[in-house]
Amino acid sequence: MGARVDGRSERKVANREIILSAARQLIDTNGSHGFSMRELAAKADVSVATLYNLFDSREAIVSACFEKVITDLRPDFDAFRGVSDLSVLCGVLVASSDLILNSVSGAMYLKLSEDLSVVKPFLVEHRASEGFAPELEAAIRRGELNEHADVDVLRTVLEAVVGTAMRLEALGSISKEERRHRIRSGARLALLAEATDLGRNSLMLDRSRQ
Repeated sequence: MGARVDGRSERKVANREIILSAARQLIDTNGSHGFSMRELAAKADVSVATLYNLFDSREAIVSACFEKVITDLRPDFDAFRGVSDLSVLCGVLVASSDLILNSVSGAMYLKLSEDLSVVKPFLVEHRASEGFAPELEAAIRRGELNEHADVDVLRTVLEAVVGTAMRLEALGSISKEERRHRIRSGARLALLAEATDLGRNSLMLDRSRQ
């Protein structure tokens, strides 16, 4: 009996992965609203009944796709923690955008950036909503940012710089090179507004490397 239950559980896990993979392909091609449950079942080579046995609705499948993307990327983002100075932080912001856009299609990214009802609760649950705030706080402790710098405001500005450039590339309005340039230069300008002499020296070093 136990072996039979384990076998069913394994099939459920396997079917779930197959369905999410197929759904992601359809989202990449048609957008998150561009497929029906019947089309997804055909793509995944499962029955519609199997879809509903594993997911309550099409929206639940789309949400599960987004959560899987975020979960898969989380270890890579954790590797960016602990930057040594502000010039490195500018590079990390560019590298973060590279990581995301190399991992998902433009359509998937646009949906992720628009559907905060899916993304935000997941980020809060996994304590990832603080973004790069710890790196900014560390820069204050190192003396690179003014001690009274508003970390929340600065984080929001950096997120806007990165998010806007990524969205423009996902829409096909700018190239990869232009997106990277906008993020690095925009981040540098935002950080310069709160930088000490030490921080400005670091940011000028970053500029000289380009």
